[in-house]
Amino acid sequence: MTNTLGTWRRSAALALGAALLLTGCSGGSGESTDSAPNPDSKEAQQEKPDKKPAESASNPDSCKDLDRDKDVNVEGSVLGTCIAEAMRLAKTGTMVLTSPDLPTNTTVFEYVPEYTAYGTTDGKPSILLTKDSGFSYAGNRWIEADPTSEDPSVQMVTAGIKLAKQSSSVEALVSSMSLCPQWVSKGKTDIKDGTEPEGYQYMCEGTHELMGVTISDMNVWLDDKYRMIHQTSIGSAMGITTPSVATISGWGEPVDIPNPADLK
Repeated sequence: MTNTLGTWRRSAALALGAALLLTGCSGGSGESTDSAPNPDSKEAQQEKPDKKPAESASNPDSCKDLDRDKDVNVEGSVLGTCIAEAMRLAKTGTMVLTSPDLPTNTTVFEYVPEYTAYGTTDGKPSILLTKDSGFSYAGNRWIEADPTSEDPSVQMVTAGIKLAKQSSSVEALVSSMSLCPQWVSKGKTDIKDGTEPEGYQYMCEGTHELMGVTISDMNVWLDDKYRMIHQTSIGSAMGITTPSVATISGWGEPVDIPNPADLK
C-alpha cells in the first residue's frame, strides 16, 4: 500500500506539475545529460539559467488563455499546458513532496538541454531520470534500467523507471489535469494562513482517479510567471487516505544533478 500511495504522490504532484514520479516533466523527448556540455565549459556557463527568471523570462504563449479572475471555470487541458510550458521556460527547479504517512521526497530537475531529474528520499539518493536511461538507488548502489536484463532486481528497476518517465511527461501532466471534472480559478490567495507568498489558486471541484488512486481536495498555486509553487491534495486507495503537499521553488536557479556516466 505504501508503494501505491508513494507512486501516486510523486506522479500527481509533478504529474501535476513535474512531475514527477520524482518528478518534472517530459522525460520522453530530450537529450540525456551524457551529451550535455561540460559544466565548466563556456557553453554550459552560457546555458545556465538566470537566477531571477521572473525579471527576464516572458510569459508562456499558452497561458494567455488561462483565466486568473476569481470564481471562473478553467479547462484542465489549458491549465496543464500552461504549467508545462512555464516549467520549460524556467529550465530548472526543486520540488519537495511531504505527507504525514510517507518519507519526504525531494526532486531537482532541469531542461538544459532537456529534462533530467534527480530524486532523494529523506535525504538519501533514490532515482535519476534522463532521456535515454534511468537509475534507481537500492542496496547502497545504483542500478540502471535495462529492458533486456533477466536479473529480477534490474527488471523491477526498469519497470519503475518506465512508470516514472510516463507519469512525468508533459503529456501526462496535461492529461492528469484534464481528469479533474472542473477546475475553478480562485484568484490570488494566501497559500497558508498568510505566512506563505501569495499565488494564483486553482481548485479542482469533485474527485478523479489517477493511477488507481482517488484524488480529492486538489489545489494548485501558480506564481506571476505561471510556474507552480504549491500543490495540495488527498489520495485514497484500498481503504487508506493520506494528504500530500508539494512545494516547488528555486525556479531558474542552478541545480546539482549527477552525471549518469559517474553512476555506472
